[in-house]
Amino acid sequence: MVYLTGYGFSLWRGGPMFYADTLGLSAVERAMRKYSWLPAERVTELATSDGRFNT
Repeated sequence: MVYLTGYGFSLWRGGPMFYADTLGLSAVERAMRKYSWLPAERVTELATSDGRFNT
């Protein structure tokens, strides 16, 4: 729920998806798996193709 509402991310910072793009989705996916979280299919697809949420 926190990521859906953007809690803690100011509008001028771009929100959690912008931050994920900044870090790189492969890094985000690795971090999610490290904590035993199952990434969404779209995150995995974008991470393997070096994609971004904001194209």
